[in-house]
Amino acid sequence: MPDACLFAASACLHREVGGNFAELLDQLELTIRSRFELKRELRTMTAESKFSGWILGFLPMAVGGGLMLLNPEYFEILLDNSAGRVLLYAALGMQLLGFFFIHMLTHPKIR
Repeated sequence: MPDACLFAASACLHREVGGNFAELLDQLELTIRSRFELKRELRTMTAESKFSGWILGFLPMAVGGGLMLLNPEYFEILLDNSAGRVLLYAALGMQLLGFFFIHMLTHPKIR
């Protein structure tokens, strides 16, 4: 949609100012193509960061789940004690906050 707005603005400007319309369209084509190329390049560059974010986000939960299955006594203190539950909820909240920040960093807005 921004490309259509760019075309409309350039067509209105050409109508008022005048000039070579074919050259204007050529420059507009180059601009739009370079924008698509930039978007593809950005998606490629952030792919590794997105994957690392998923790994770093789920690794603590996977290790905690594995420890809970292998040795449930480790988690009795967290589940039976009220302070342990508070710490567990705090860790979960920080984990979700980390997911949010990683998502914000790996999904930049391009206009």
